Amino acid sequence: MGIPIGSGVIEGTCKNLINDRMERSGMRWSPDGAEAILNLRSLDLTDLWNDFRAFRTQRDKKAHYAGQGIIPNQAVYQHYVDNAA
Repeated sequence: MGIPIGSGVIEGTCKNLINDRMERSGMRWSPDGAEAILNLRSLDLTDLWNDFRAFRTQRDKKAHYAGQGIIPNQAVYQHYVDNAA
């Protein structure tokens, strides 16, 4: 079946996903901050970052321009999003 039955795969994932990012020298994390970083890291490691960014861009557009009767040109809006980082 190809399904792993040992904990090695899980332990390796935890080391890669969590330890490599969260246990760097001098870092301290609140539970909420750690969860936010791990969620973003998970998106990046599973190649879902572009889907997440598209979702957030659409959600932010709706929130910022709701009730104004306008939706900005996507290319212009994307320019501002790209340069904000």
